[in-house]
Amino acid sequence: MNKFDFISPDDNPAMIAVSNPEWAQSVLEALQALDYKCHQVSDHDEFITQYNQAQYQVVVIEEGFDGGSLEDNHSLHRVQEMAMAQRRHTVFFLLSAQLQTLNAMQAFQLSIHVIINPAEFHSLPQIIQKCVSDNNLFLHNFRDVQMRIAQGRESI
Repeated sequence: MNKFDFISPDDNPAMIAVSNPEWAQSVLEALQALDYKCHQVSDHDEFITQYNQAQYQVVVIEEGFDGGSLEDNHSLHRVQEMAMAQRRHTVFFLLSAQLQTLNAMQAFQLSIHVIINPAEFHSLPQIIQKCVSDNNLFLHNFRDVQMRIAQGRESI
């Protein structure tokens, strides 16, 4: 996706914040196979700007994005500090060679949804699809009530 591409209501927008070229290519291929419209960012400033311009369904962040480490990853810190209303509709994935794939406690500690270790890239499309589906199932009732309130229907 180019910077000036329009995102239609039928698109599934995804952001890739990965500096490692091989990892970025693996993520891009997996997301495109799942019919996501992908946008790659190259630094923390671009991450923040792009995230505020579109409602991304999936965001993939590398632990060492933009030449840093997990501890000083400004994009990850920005996500962790966001208000829930701003991040509710996005599933956040962290690529980390240090952490275990699908370790829920580590993900919870980092305020993201899913951790993926590069050793599991062979299952990347399946992991992404399952985690997005699980998140949508989890938030289904909330989104339904939110939509009914917005439409002026109070009965559930």
